Amino acid sequence: MVDYGEFVPEALATSDHGHLRALGDRLDLVFNHDNDSVSYAQLLQLALEGSHAITETYSYLRNFVDDDPHASHQTYMLKEQIYSGALAFFLPKHTPWRFRLSQGIKGLVEGGLVDKWYSDIMGTGGRNSDSRGVDLTPAKNKPLSLSNLQGPFLLLLLGLLLALVTFVSEALADLRQGSRYLNSSKIVM
Repeated sequence: MVDYGEFVPEALATSDHGHLRALGDRLDLVFNHDNDSVSYAQLLQLALEGSHAITETYSYLRNFVDDDPHASHQTYMLKEQIYSGALAFFLPKHTPWRFRLSQGIKGLVEGGLVDKWYSDIMGTGGRNSDSRGVDLTPAKNKPLSLSNLQGPFLLLLLGLLLALVTFVSEALADLRQGSRYLNSSKIVM
């Protein structure tokens, strides 16, 4: 990874988890040039040689790899992350609109708009998308929508309709049988 003062190398080296500590022991740092593309070109060259893997924020690395045609055909990216990269807002103390901003951001996240915008921006032009920009990566566990359940509901409706037709035809047949039985039989006491 590029050595730009990130906490990750030290955190990995001192981790209690054996695999993370082993990753920290094997971590090589590339000098952080003023021009980021120089540093990441060095990282990419090491990855293309087959001796290294790049550890970096998923979004930044995906944009970087998608811009390089050689990298996008010879490498792949893991979506699993060692740690999540959170975005933080620093505000002056006693900011009167802090609560409203916090509630607004929370609403955007809970409403799924942030994920939608992220997929709109990151989902286009990547290797895992088609010509329309639709993301072709397999979806993980996501809730079923009405369009997913449309087929089963139509089958349920068809089954109920067939059951109703069968019930009505049996009831009519039984009424005909019952009226014939009552007219032809004599009651003996």
